[in-house]
This record gives sequence, structure tokens and C-alpha cells, in this order.
Amino acid sequence: MDYARAAAAPTSQIAAVFKTSPTGEAYTQAAFEMRSEGLMSFTDVSIKANVHMLMGRAMGLVDNLNPSGKAKLPKTEDFSQPPAPRTLRRWLAAVNEFDRKGSSWI
Repeated sequence: MDYARAAAAPTSQIAAVFKTSPTGEAYTQAAFEMRSEGLMSFTDVSIKANVHMLMGRAMGLVDNLNPSGKAKLPKTEDFSQPPAPRTLRRWLAAVNEFDRKGSSWI
């Protein structure tokens, strides 16, 4: 997968994978950005070592997912606990699968 291309993907295309989960969408986008910057790989060790930076970026990105500020995050969208490395990799694989099925992220 082209991680730089995925990191530059429009948020709306990643949102298609996470129809109802701004949290998953934000963590995935943050992970792709960090990977493209060479700050993190997608191993358990790397994800755990960078979890605080990943959480910070994801929380910053979630504001971009709701630029008007009209909608509020549902109470189920909890940023106090980061996803487990395996969960994050599942989300990343879902975005990768979406990309292989014809998305044109450029």
C-alpha cells in the first residue's frame, strides 16, 4: 500500500470505511500520517511506543471531521482509551481494502 497516498486521502473517503466512527477514522488518518512521516510503523512495539502522539493527532483530527462544530461526538466515541494495536491494524487493513477496490486517492 502507498502510505503517503493514503495519508493524503480525503477524509471523506476514509469516512466511507468508518461510516459511524469518527474515532476510528481519526486514529487511522493519524496513523497513516505518522507512518508517512517515518515516525511510526504498524508493529505492536511501534504503536505502543507512539500511542500518546497518535492519540494527540487523532484528537486534533476529529475537530477537522466536524468543522462546523454543529454535531457533537456521541458518548460512545471515547478518546480516553486508544485502540489496541491489533484494532488499529484492522482499521488500517479496512482502509487498504477499500483502496484496492477502486478508490482513487490521489
